Formats: sequence, structure tokens, C-alpha cells
Amino acid sequence: MAHFLQLQLLSSSANHCSSCPRLQCAPLSTSTQARSGPVDVDPDIQAPELLHDLFAKGASLLLEALPGVFEGQGPQLSSPQDEQQATHAAKLTREEARLDFSRPALSLHNTVRGFAGWPGTSASFVLRDKDTGSLEPTEIKIVRTRALDSDTGLYKHLQSEAGPNRVSEPAPGQQGMHVQWDPNTGDMLLPCQGGESVLRVFVVQPPTKKAIAARDFRNGLRQKEVCLAP
Repeated sequence: MAHFLQLQLLSSSANHCSSCPRLQCAPLSTSTQARSGPVDVDPDIQAPELLHDLFAKGASLLLEALPGVFEGQGPQLSSPQDEQQATHAAKLTREEARLDFSRPALSLHNTVRGFAGWPGTSASFVLRDKDTGSLEPTEIKIVRTRALDSDTGLYKHLQSEAGPNRVSEPAPGQQGMHVQWDPNTGDMLLPCQGGESVLRVFVVQPPTKKAIAARDFRNGLRQKEVCLAP
């Protein structure tokens, strides 16, 4: 039997301490004992890309194993699945794909990766008009991200800045924490855990529009600033 890999998306539940989906590969049946075990995964790769890579690797391993199988060596070449390593992958729901910014940035980054494609991750924001102060709730899809450690120079700079663009807790009855923008790349910087960590967003998808770079989204805001929904 060839080396098959099962891609499993483990999402959070109310009764589980883990708060982010994890991509895991478990051997179903292996051509040799040496080929069983975990598969190294790029920390930024998204589920559809990983699935494509696993299909390619699986096809290659299948071609390697088939001659031995045709010669009747299948039982000797294969090993059974370790049932202790098997996990159940529940059906995905849209509710699981909503981002909760009270969670760590790395957890949200992994959620974006795991739910890429369908259903995609989304978050609630508030657009505030700088001239009138009017507030406009909106839902924005978060398409591609990276976790930004809280001890980086950029984040320390944002934390120490004074004025309305500072990452700070909202006043009672006001909109949520302000979204920041990387002055060099235009990437969106979303504060997580009350500002303890930051999620860097490269690509977003506004309502009824195609996915665009975060910097292009900001350029279209004109006199509006973006805040997390409280």
C-alpha cells in the first residue's frame, strides 16, 4: 500500500482549551516504517496550498510503491494505521471561521490558514468618519496573514505613540481598538489580546468586492479610520 496522508483540520470547541485550528498529517498506511510520522509544514502555508502539495507527494509515493504491490509484496511493504494517532475531523462551519481578537495573534493566523478557501475567515469592524464621527459597522474577510510578535520594534513603536492612532483600549461606549498600518508596506496590523500581540494582514476582501492588498483597502477609505468592533 502506498503512503497516504490525511489532512485534518482540528478546530476549537467550547469545551477544549485549544483556540486555533491545527493542520496535522497522520499516516493511514505507509510503504515503509521510515516514511511514517509527521510531515514538515510551512508555518504560513494555507489549507488549499497544503492539500495541493500533499496530492503531489502522495502521487509520487504511489508510483514508487505500485511495482512492489504488483509483485505481491503489499503486506510486507505496508504498516497499519496507529489508531491512537487518529483524530476526528468534524464538519466545518462558518461560525468557527469568525475571528475573535481576544485570542493570540498566532492562534488567529492559524485560523486564517486552516479556513482558507471555504468558508474563509471574517471579522467585525467599525469604520469611523473622521469629520462627522459617524460609525459604520462592516464585515471584512481576512485572507492572508502572519503573526507579529509583541516584542518587535514596530509594535513597540505603535504602543508608545501618542494621539488617536495609538493602539489602546477603547473608552466606554466607544468603538474598539484602532487598526494600525505598517508605514512601509501598508499592511494592516490588528491588535490581539488587548494589544499583547499583533496580527499582520496582507490581503483582505471587503463586502461585495474581490480580495485586495490591505494597503489598497486603506487607500480607498479616504476620511475613514478602521477600528475593531467592540
